[in-house]
Amino acid sequence: MGSGRASRALISIVVSIIFFAAFIQPAWGASGKVSIEYFHKPKCKTCGGQLNSEGFDAIIRGLEDEYGSQIETEWIDLNEDENLVRIMEYNITLTPAVVFDGEHRLVRDEITPESLREAVDALLDPGSAPPPMGGLTKISLPLILVSGLVDGFNPCAFSLLVFFISFLLGLQKTRGNILWMGAAYIAGNFIMYLALGLGLL
Repeated sequence: MGSGRASRALISIVVSIIFFAAFIQPAWGASGKVSIEYFHKPKCKTCGGQLNSEGFDAIIRGLEDEYGSQIETEWIDLNEDENLVRIMEYNITLTPAVVFDGEHRLVRDEITPESLREAVDALLDPGSAPPPMGGLTKISLPLILVSGLVDGFNPCAFSLLVFFISFLLGLQKTRGNILWMGAAYIAGNFIMYLALGLGLL
């Protein structure tokens, strides 16, 4: 009876995780207006890679003219100390930078009329995919695969696995019960990592 209750409890946890992940909806576009934080240094002639500060300022003004009341832009002067703290909170090291709804960002040469328009359109449409984070397009598939392989051998994962195996052996249950509980554990891990990778959690 005890093994049956433990198996049902683990299965219930996995089912709850699946149900929770399935109904999570991203929050972008929910207010009908996109919040934009534009971090820049006014009149800086050596900032911003291919364009100077005035060139990026013109791009942002063009975006404001195009979308009007659909966006709310805050121009943040990085010459002021308190604004340096704000940009550091986003872990952004390149400027100028644009942050959409406090989450999605574009930096320096990623800031183009096309990329800004794509990000705003995605955020205004609740059913669309979120805009990409700045710099993610530079991450290659081999790097992702290698990172996943390395993460699979981290000490925390092994410690948890050893604990779980010891827990199952300590129960002294039948092989079938152990297989069911092990499968539930693996499924729960898979679903959690998948949800994290998809940005659902």
